[in-house]
This record gives sequence, structure tokens and C-alpha cells, in this order.
Amino acid sequence: MNQNKYYAVKSIDLAKALVFITGQDYYKFEDKKNDGKKIHSFKDTDVLRSALTEIMTLKNIYKQ
Repeated sequence: MNQNKYYAVKSIDLAKALVFITGQDYYKFEDKKNDGKKIHSFKDTDVLRSALTEIMTLKNIYKQ
């Protein structure tokens, strides 16, 4: 597992997919670097990292 306690996601679609797969809730924060944008922060766990890997694998298989 990573040294960071949380993993930040900028995409709401990816955040929703991670919630669907892992059942883990996220915290929503204002993006300090981009006004009006949100950051979705998850607890950085092995399950989260595994779900991210699987989602990206599927994205690469099915992207057009």
C-alpha cells in the first residue's frame, strides 16, 4: 500500500465507479488548483488500488 493515507480522483465518473466496485465512500473537496472543480478523496487501500487497476484495464480494452 502507498504511504499516502488518501487517494485523490478528479473525475466524478471514476469516483462513482470506485464506489460501485468497492463500496467505499469518498470525501469531496474544492480543487485548490482549479476553481469550481472538485476532488474526490478515497482512503488509499489495497482494494481501492486493485479496483483502479481493473477499471483502467477495462478502459484500455474498450476505448475507441
